[in-house]
Amino acid sequence: MRRCKWRISRDRRLGDARLVAISILSFVSLLFTTLFLVSRRLSGKGIFETSSTPIAAWLESDLQGLCVEIFIKIHKCGSSTNGGVARGIASNRNLSKIKFNEEDWSSVRCMKNEECRVHANHGKASLFKNCRLESDNNSSGRQFSCAQRCTVRPNSFLWTVIRDPRTRALSHYFQANRQKAHADKDIIKWIKKSNPSHMYDYMDGLQVTKDKCVQAKGVIMNHTQHDINFVHCRVRHLLDSYDFVGILERQDESLVAMKLLFNLKLRDILYSSAKIRAESKFSSPEPSHKVYTYLNDEFFSEAYVDRILYEAVNAKLDATIARYGSKFYREYELFSALSKEARVSCNLSKSFHWGSDMQSVTEMENYSATHCYYKDAGCGYQCLHDFAAQFETYDT
Repeated sequence: MRRCKWRISRDRRLGDARLVAISILSFVSLLFTTLFLVSRRLSGKGIFETSSTPIAAWLESDLQGLCVEIFIKIHKCGSSTNGGVARGIASNRNLSKIKFNEEDWSSVRCMKNEECRVHANHGKASLFKNCRLESDNNSSGRQFSCAQRCTVRPNSFLWTVIRDPRTRALSHYFQANRQKAHADKDIIKWIKKSNPSHMYDYMDGLQVTKDKCVQAKGVIMNHTQHDINFVHCRVRHLLDSYDFVGILERQDESLVAMKLLFNLKLRDILYSSAKIRAESKFSSPEPSHKVYTYLNDEFFSEAYVDRILYEAVNAKLDATIARYGSKFYREYELFSALSKEARVSCNLSKSFHWGSDMQSVTEMENYSATHCYYKDAGCGYQCLHDFAAQFETYDT
C-alpha cells in the first residue's frame, strides 16, 4: 500500500514538473519574441520618423457591421496571399463577390446600390473613390450635399499591404523575367525603367480629408527632386484615408495588429501563402553584391516617395503594437504557434498553387475552384476555418 501511494505521489510530482517546465519554456519563448520585436523597432529612426509630428497608431473599429471591404492589391506585395485574407474577412461576414469570374480591373466601378461586397482584385485606389465615400443617394432616396458625400462610409473597410521598395522591385523583375538569364546589368537596367513610386501610385486617390499640403514652387513630387515637407504631408493624408496598411516583411505582426484593432477572429487572419514554389528551373537566384549595392544606394534614393510611405507605415505599426503592449505579444506568440500547427494540419506546405510550372492549367483551375476563394487567393480556407473553430478560447 505504501509503495502504491509513493508511486501515485511520484507521478503527481512528475506531472507538476512537466507543467512547470512547459510554463518556463512558454515564458522564455514569449520573452525572446518580445525582445526581438522591440530591439528591431529600436534599431534606428528612418527619414519619416525624424519629422516633428509623431506618427499615431491605427484607430480601432469593429467590423461586425461591415458592408464594403476594399483591399488594394499592389503588385509583388503579397497581394494574392492577403487578398485571400480579405476575402476570408468578407466571407465570414456574408459579403458578396467573394468568388466570381475574371474581370478587367480597369472596368471595375463601385456599385451605386446598397449591396454589401468585397473587392480584392488588382485595381488602383482611385477606381474605388465612390465606394469609399457616400453614394449620391442613400437607401431612403434623399440626396446628399457635396460636403455630405465626402465622408467615410461608417461600414466600410479599406486596407492594403506594402513592401520594402527594394525587394518589391527585385521580385517584380524576377516575375517578369522568369525564363531569362539574370545578368547583373540586365536586372539593373530593367529596374531602372520601373516606377520608383509604384506603391504610392497604387494607393493614391482616396483622400477624404481636405488636402492642406502646399508644394514648394518649382519642385515636383517625382524620383528626381523632392519637396520633403510636401511628400511627408501627402503620405500622412494618404494614410488617413486607410483603415489599415500592413507590411509584408512583418506579415504576422500586421495580421495580429488587425485582429486587435478590428475585433477579428482567428479564422479571419489564418492564411496560406499564395506563392509557395517548388524547386524548379525558374526559381529566382540570389542577387549579386552589385545588384544589392544598386538597390541600397541609387534605387532606394530614387524611390523616395515609396521609402517615406514604407517608413511611415512601419512607424504606425510600431505605435499600434506599443499601445497594446504585452497583450500584443501574447497574441503574437499564440498566433505564431497556431499558424504553424494549422499549416501542418491542413498540409499547406504541399498545397497546389496557381502559376506553378509543375501542373497543368486545367489542374490548377480545378483545384482553385474547389479549394480557393479565387485563383491562388485563400487556398485551403475551409480547412483553416475548421482548424480555427477548435480554438474558440483563443478568441475570447
